[in-house]
Amino acid sequence: MNLTQHKMIRFLWNNGDSPAKEIGKGLKVDASTISRNLRNLVKEEFVVVTGELDAGPYGGRKAKVYGLNPGKYAVLGIGLEQSEVAVAKLNLRGEVIEKGHWVREIRKDEIVDVIAKLSKEYGNDEELLGIGVAMPGIMDVDLGVIIYSAAFELRDYDLKERLRERTGKDFFLMNDANAAAAAFSHRWRNLEYFLISIPYNLDRSVGMGVGLWLEGKSYLGSSMSAGEFRVGALPPLVSETDKVRTLKELKKYDSLRLEDIKEFLKRLVELIEDTIYMLDPDGVVIGGDVNLLPREVHDYLRSELEKGLMEKPRSFTEIIIDEEGLETVAIGVAKAFLNCFFNNYDFAIEILKGR
Repeated sequence: MNLTQHKMIRFLWNNGDSPAKEIGKGLKVDASTISRNLRNLVKEEFVVVTGELDAGPYGGRKAKVYGLNPGKYAVLGIGLEQSEVAVAKLNLRGEVIEKGHWVREIRKDEIVDVIAKLSKEYGNDEELLGIGVAMPGIMDVDLGVIIYSAAFELRDYDLKERLRERTGKDFFLMNDANAAAAAFSHRWRNLEYFLISIPYNLDRSVGMGVGLWLEGKSYLGSSMSAGEFRVGALPPLVSETDKVRTLKELKKYDSLRLEDIKEFLKRLVELIEDTIYMLDPDGVVIGGDVNLLPREVHDYLRSELEKGLMEKPRSFTEIIIDEEGLETVAIGVAKAFLNCFFNNYDFAIEILKGR
């Protein structure tokens, strides 16, 4: 694949199905160059004809519309937490074609085994363009190293190399909150994803990380730890632990009320509002373990944040509550892989050479 062809599939990824004329206009490339490279992309099955435009008022040939071929390759995304795992397979258009979710304890010495097993079960070498893994902690995306993960008690752990030795494949590694943000990357150019992590023992502070998608790409900061909040930034979920003491009890407790967690919600809204005022994103998503909380809590969060934003001049930030949990992380890390493949020519060539 040459650079012009990569720019063309990048255009289709970022803009959707388009006729050759629009591709040429967007890339500032002449019609003959577009036509020649389109033929090659169609021959290699990266691109397919998805439709035709009606002829103009004076007749003439109908213009073909081109799009990425959903059947060419798939990308696998795997989301890991201490007590669950989710898998999502996406086609080249970023559409989910298969997914799975299991609740089970995952110890740190099982991580490589679990990922290797899922990568084998959910796709063969010919089908998969790549595999992404997302989990809690600070990740070196370039090297595939877990710098630090409190959840799995890992530090300076070369996960990518261990997986390569085990499977012979390369893996794309991300922090879970950044992966979740990438799941919404086609909706907004600038967004924040607040991933809530409720501890098993509810007398402990609730954890939170923020995935930052800014100017069309993941923002990691100078030390790969952008979006990390200090321990204790959020209080415990409930103040009266005689009612609910563990996460297991919370899942069984049908009458958890808004009043039970008012102090927690007040602090959560304050933190989110502060970051919105600083970064001015197009959209904010609150997800993770927020799906364990009643719908009235979701409505309260959205209304309180929207009320606070009314005081901000020219605020157009949209607020969404994501109830999909870890599935969003799995979808997001696969979509982040695709974003990197379509927007980074060197990365794309490296991936294709490895096939």
